[in-house]
Amino acid sequence: MARTITIAQLRELGACQSALDYLREQTGTTITVTPELCIEHAQVIDWDLAKCLLPEHLQAEFDRADNVAWADYERDRAAAEAGYERATALAESDYERAMAPAMADYERALAPAWAEYERATAPAKAAHERAMAPAMADYERALALAGADYERVSAPAWAEYRRVRALAWAEYERVGAAAGAEYERAMALAESDYERVRAAAEADYERVRAPAKIEYERVRAAAGAGYERALAPVWAEYERVRAKAWAEYERARTAAGAEYERVRAPAKAEYERAMALAWAEYERAMALIEADYERVRAAKWAELYLREG
Repeated sequence: MARTITIAQLRELGACQSALDYLREQTGTTITVTPELCIEHAQVIDWDLAKCLLPEHLQAEFDRADNVAWADYERDRAAAEAGYERATALAESDYERAMAPAMADYERALAPAWAEYERATAPAKAAHERAMAPAMADYERALALAGADYERVSAPAWAEYRRVRALAWAEYERVGAAAGAEYERAMALAESDYERVRAAAEADYERVRAPAKIEYERVRAAAGAGYERALAPVWAEYERVRAKAWAEYERARTAAGAEYERVRAPAKAEYERAMALAWAEYERAMALIEADYERVRAAKWAELYLREG
């Protein structure tokens, strides 16, 4: 006995609108179930939803068959992936094999160019480093003297600041200890006195320290300018020599790179072609595997649905 399903039944199960529209266009609002029809449209219908139209004992049988089909799907998918991995590994190996001599030639061409760059710049670099040592010594000597002067001027002022602050704090503590019932009022006055004395002492310290700091900064700036002045000509000479040597190195590198690219371009094109073919083959295999899986599910569902009828 033929059995049917309506589009309304499938909608109630939660089938997506695109599937419903497709089935309505193919079969109308009522579908006469046959194994052939189910297999033909296997990849459109959601068989997990359609399973709900089966009684529970047949749903269990469908699940058992589905598990077997899924195991076959996973086995075939793993084989397809392994084939893809083999093909891509071979393509990579072929590319690397083709490029190895070109890379060796490139590096061989660059080695003497880099050696010549190092040789050409070495004297100017050495002269710059030789000039740096006495210039840095002069700079550090000037800073040491300026720092000593700064410390000499500011140290007594700092000591006086600390002495006055200590006395003020002792007085603050004394008032607090003797305050008793008048503690809050006495402490407020003592704190105000302490802050006044401390602020005055700090202002005295800053008056001494500020000009000393200005003098230190003036000496440091002059020493820095002297350092830069001493190094400027040797640095300029180093940069002149280096730029000329680098231009020559770049010329050699560009020529070697052009030869490398000449070899790389066809090798890269072949690699990409092989990779594209491997991916296309994998996608083709997966399309067949997925279609087979859905066809097995469709056939089993149709068998069970028609059996119940």
